[in-house]
Amino acid sequence: RRKSKISQVIFITDVAGVFTSDPKSDKNAELIRSLKVNKDTGELEIASRKGDDEKKGQSQVGALNVSGSSHAHDVTGGLKAKIGAAVTIVQAGIDVIISQCGSDSTEKFVKGNWGSVFDVEAGTLLSQRST
Repeated sequence: RRKSKISQVIFITDVAGVFTSDPKSDKNAELIRSLKVNKDTGELEIASRKGDDEKKGQSQVGALNVSGSSHAHDVTGGLKAKIGAAVTIVQAGIDVIISQCGSDSTEKFVKGNWGSVFDVEAGTLLSQRST
């Protein structure tokens, strides 16, 4: 089996990252900056800031109110499909960033000019939960 040289993956979307609910229909939706993935189960946990303890009790994708696309013409499956694919990638040991197309944050991610997701104004990092 070949070892991958991929160190991170960027999913570019039409919103700033993963939110607690659809920001297009819920003005109170909050951007989630970090999601931790359990390598064995794929379970997600919300981590609000770098170094914070994961918020237990909000560990299921369903708790994020994630759904398919809100666009009738979108055939990609929306955010739910992106998170599902991202979890699989993270379980393989590769971090995933979800960020908005055309944003300064995405440009920094693509160019590799950032130290962590908290160094930029938007985006959500999915990474393995430390055991």
